Amino acid sequence: GTFQQMWISKAEYDETGKVIVEKKCP
Repeated sequence: GTFQQMWISKAEYDETGKVIVEKKCP
């Protein structure tokens, strides 16, 4: 994705941020 797509809102991070981090750092 683009660089801007990396900056998600706080609400989005609360819901999916943790999952994204887990996928990047297994």
